[in-house]
Amino acid sequence: MRLVTEVYQAIREEVGPNFPVFIRMATTHDFEGGRTIEESKEIVRYLDGLGIDAFDLDAGCYEHKQWICPSIYTGDAPMLKWVEQFKGVTDKPIFSSGMNTPELGEKALAEGKIDAVMFGRQSIADPDLPNKLLAGDREDVRPCLACNEICVGRLYQNRPISCAVNTEAVCEGDYHIEKAVEKRKVVIVGGGPGGMEAARVAALQGHDVTIYEKTDRLGGQLIAAGEPSFKQRIRHFVEWQKHQVEKLGVKVIFNKEITADSPELADADRIIVAVGAHALKLPIPGLDGENVVNVIDYHLNPSLLHGDRIIVAGAGASGCDCALELAMEGKKVTLVEMQNAIAPNMILDNRNPLTFKLEEFKVEERTSTKIKEVRKDGVVAEHDGKEEFLEADMVIDAFGMRPNSELAEAIYQKYAPITSIIGDCNKVGQIAEAVRGGYFAAYSIH
Repeated sequence: MRLVTEVYQAIREEVGPNFPVFIRMATTHDFEGGRTIEESKEIVRYLDGLGIDAFDLDAGCYEHKQWICPSIYTGDAPMLKWVEQFKGVTDKPIFSSGMNTPELGEKALAEGKIDAVMFGRQSIADPDLPNKLLAGDREDVRPCLACNEICVGRLYQNRPISCAVNTEAVCEGDYHIEKAVEKRKVVIVGGGPGGMEAARVAALQGHDVTIYEKTDRLGGQLIAAGEPSFKQRIRHFVEWQKHQVEKLGVKVIFNKEITADSPELADADRIIVAVGAHALKLPIPGLDGENVVNVIDYHLNPSLLHGDRIIVAGAGASGCDCALELAMEGKKVTLVEMQNAIAPNMILDNRNPLTFKLEEFKVEERTSTKIKEVRKDGVVAEHDGKEEFLEADMVIDAFGMRPNSELAEAIYQKYAPITSIIGDCNKVGQIAEAVRGGYFAAYSIH
């Protein structure tokens, strides 16, 4: 406590007795050998006597990082169960942050569990949250995905932060959506996250905007991505996008597949192509068998999956999420990955809690393992040059995605001067790339 004591005393000497000084500290480190709730209570009592005016309580530490910036795998307001235990330890105000929602925050306040609710990343996703709630416009609050990609992720790159779903975040001085001098006819091919963001921005500029979507639903690949129970924030974001598109009067034509020769493109002033990606097909014998289902198809139609022993082939983000979801449902799941680590491209703030969850639900991980053949009762795999047979009732193909570049390129070749290609049909990426691509494609329309 010597360090925090000296820091506090130095601050107090500068600001005087009437300026509030509060401290953020973890209630628990949440791993064996870390600081416990009981130890933290003693610290709070000491700091209370020292003169701290309020306590901003959370959980975790960098040595076992999963709570510093909570991820989708932790659920909403995950640290409140620890924070509420400190009411009565001190009579000073207790603040709480960490994946709060307005509803859960209000409930915690009403129940006297905390004295103030705090919003961090949510305030980056939508800095107008308080005003929208005051006005009763809850449905207009842009939800934070807790994806950590552009806020936390950019810190690792020594870059200014921004937001996956709010391109203007931290760049408000540079980007201003204003009414266009001349109204343009904007055609958007594809109603996924990039297409809907392009439609939103173009409509705010006053353009005549039409989305052509080949299915009967908006959302693109986020429909499947949002199916796991812990991915509710993706579902909320899709609903937010749909609400904005509807509110702004964007025309949406469903069940309409556009090609380069479609007459709908002929009189457009600007074309934005956001047709996404499709499953990567690998030349593995048996991969087209009846006991194999693609991860996206499974999420859209869970009835395609049978049995309790499941092999998930491919341990990228979608494969890992699917494996965790199935394990949480009680399935016996094996993740098979050719690389030497699962989710190798995921940032630490997301990868750590994911791997902890996979361990908790006993998902077997087979890394540095290559699937050579799929049979009706499992797969033939190779590890360290030796073949082995892994039994399974079904195999989920999560080998990744390939851009729908053929259609995008065909449209571009015919309408190059007025066409922008965004999202996965340009390069397969995260939600951030699609949303930011849609923003800038529409923002550039003059």
